[in-house]
Amino acid sequence: MQDCTALYGDALVKMITTTFTVSRTVENEVKLQGTGDFMDSPDLRERYKAKPKRLEAILKNAKTIEDTQSETMLYEDMSYKSTYTGTDKQKREESRVCETEQRVKQKGLKRAKTESGEPKQELDGEVEKTLTEAQLAGLRKKKNALAVAADKLQPIVDALKQKEFAPYMPPAMAQSLATTVAAHVALDGEIDLVLESKRSSWKSLNTKLTETKSSMDEAIKTGKMQKAYAEKEIKKQR
Repeated sequence: MQDCTALYGDALVKMITTTFTVSRTVENEVKLQGTGDFMDSPDLRERYKAKPKRLEAILKNAKTIEDTQSETMLYEDMSYKSTYTGTDKQKREESRVCETEQRVKQKGLKRAKTESGEPKQELDGEVEKTLTEAQLAGLRKKKNALAVAADKLQPIVDALKQKEFAPYMPPAMAQSLATTVAAHVALDGEIDLVLESKRSSWKSLNTKLTETKSSMDEAIKTGKMQKAYAEKEIKKQR
């Protein structure tokens, strides 16, 4: 990010930063269901003759009942079955601001100059300039193209977040899709600021627009393929 102080000297600037938080929680739950057989001491000793420590623990800690008919003390020998439940929860929080700069409008604000009297340049070597009407029109057109791509991508992302798709959704792909969506939100906010101020480093902004659109198109393609694969696998289980 460019330092506005280098461009505008001591002029006051405000920085607006986009914060995206993507979290993933995997919860596993194992439930044990036990059933018990009541046996007398000789039968227990026969069953666990090769496991004396377990036999000793059962005789010491097991529930007991007295069979009045046979006048025999019976010990409960437990066996267990387990059931497994797994959930995969994904959560994304964002604040609708972008990682860019917003200059405070100030009458008479001028760019700081170098010793040669030339305006200072940005870090990438470009001078920030007032955009032409043709450039602004092109920027609006590309903003609309990104919005169309976002309308295609978001339903795919939302569908793949559903619980039934979780077993077929690689974590790396989920993270990649979330990152692509976040990048578009940030860039969209930056575009709004540029359209308002009508100033930008056109070359770097245009590169960012092209890269983001390419990433979104790729995300739409891979997302559709993953969704189709998951739907096919889910159908097999039914």
